[in-house]
Formats: sequence, C-alpha cells, structure tokens
Amino acid sequence: MDKKEYIGLYGKKVENPVYYCKCHCIYMDENDVETKHCMCKHTMDMIDTQRCRWICTVEEYEAEQVHAKELRDACEAKRRIQKMLEEKGPNRTHNAKYKALVKKMLEDQKNG
Repeated sequence: MDKKEYIGLYGKKVENPVYYCKCHCIYMDENDVETKHCMCKHTMDMIDTQRCRWICTVEEYEAEQVHAKELRDACEAKRRIQKMLEEKGPNRTHNAKYKALVKKMLEDQKNG
C-alpha cells in the first residue's frame, strides 16, 4: 500500500508531520512550526504571545476528519430513509417492504 503524501509549506512533501494548519491546509513538522512561529504568535496588543488557533496535531485533525465522515454518512442515510418513506408504492405490501427496510437500516445504523 502506498504511503500517504503530506503536502507542507511551499508545496514540499513532509515525511513525518506533527502538526496541521487548518487555515492553510498544510502539514508541518517541528522545523516548519518554528519557522512560522505558530506556537508563539503575537496577540492583538503585541505585548503577549499565544499559540496559533489554526494549528493542531495530525492525530487531532485526522480524528476530526473521521468524525466528520461519520456525520456525513449518517446524514446521507437519514436522507435516503426520508426519501424512501416519501415514495408511494403501488400497494400496501410495497409500503410494508419499504418500512421493514427502513427499520432494518435504522437498526444497522444504531449498531454501527
């Protein structure tokens, strides 16, 4: 299996990224973070410093992406179920089959 390529600053590839910038959508290693001063950005009053609000670890970012995909999948399943319920079948048995299928899909979704 091919190893995932991480694109960093100036379009270069990053071998072992530690951080991800949500603003610029790039991966960064320790040297890049130090170069860009992500951990010690000046505050608005230019007196104090703070960590950049867009920076996070790669693990945090990937966990967010997995969670977002699960939410998208759940919303898509809900839309499909609603569409199936709105469709009218030619007879009552057809509607009963749809309702049974919807019930099964909901149970599968709850069980994972």
